[in-house]
Amino acid sequence: MSHAVLRGSPTASQLYLDTVLDTTRENFKNGNDKKERCQVNLAEIIFYSMKRNMDGVYMINGASGATISNRQILSTALPLALAISSNYEAGTVIMLLMRNHQYMAATYYASIFANVVPLLVDPNSTACEIREFFDLVYPCAVFCDHDIYNDIKQILNEMGHSATKIIISDDPNSLKAFCRLHRLSQATPETNALLMLTSGSTSSSKATILKHGGLVAHLPTVWVHHNRFPKPEKLALLLSSAQWMTNTVMMLTCPVYGVSLLMTPKKPTVQHVLHIIEKYRVSVMVISYKIKIITLFNLSRILGKIGEHT
Repeated sequence: MSHAVLRGSPTASQLYLDTVLDTTRENFKNGNDKKERCQVNLAEIIFYSMKRNMDGVYMINGASGATISNRQILSTALPLALAISSNYEAGTVIMLLMRNHQYMAATYYASIFANVVPLLVDPNSTACEIREFFDLVYPCAVFCDHDIYNDIKQILNEMGHSATKIIISDDPNSLKAFCRLHRLSQATPETNALLMLTSGSTSSSKATILKHGGLVAHLPTVWVHHNRFPKPEKLALLLSSAQWMTNTVMMLTCPVYGVSLLMTPKKPTVQHVLHIIEKYRVSVMVISYKIKIITLFNLSRILGKIGEHT
């Protein structure tokens, strides 16, 4: 194993990632020269994993019931990635403020493919928090949902950043207007991949940098207790927003291991969560502490529903 710190024998999930890395190396080799395993970057792994199963279910929209394939995600992510890389240099910081839906996923992957560094922000953040995040990173572009576009525009104008480009990501026409061509990231393990907002002992906003190598090393972690690959789980419910590490963990590992995601752009009330668990029979659920109505009582009800289906 080259991408994980091991004590004892490798797990089945780590061995499966080795096969993905080796096949990815073969697909992205330059002539007769193949990269070492440790040089394969996150963009190449995600792109290969989705491309080899184009008609596989990437996600289910829990609000509409629509099924979204890997092909549909890539058909948006690839031209968007080229548009981003054509407009911004590698390593440029952008900001993403979106609910969990297919266009959030496409924009998330496009930023990784384009080798820019997205700061992932909860779309429910307050105006005060968003101002702090802008002061923290000064993003060159903001990708957001249409329902917060005016708020973001007002904040930027008040801060004197009216030139910062705002792209409405859940509007296909807005994305098409932005898109041009595409090339995959030429990242190394030390290249910055994402910016993750963190909490701490001070009142000031902070963010930590996540690199390609570290994120690749983490891919098998979720599945260390599984033995069936690919598709160790059929469907994973993702309720945490893009700002939280749990979201990034699932967004990156699920395409690689062939696990479909269940996401919803609707507010995750207990009734809505119970409904989609009952309807889609999920076996894995990832939530955020910001879902305030998930009390211990309600959580026990939700976990009980999951237990009925496993």
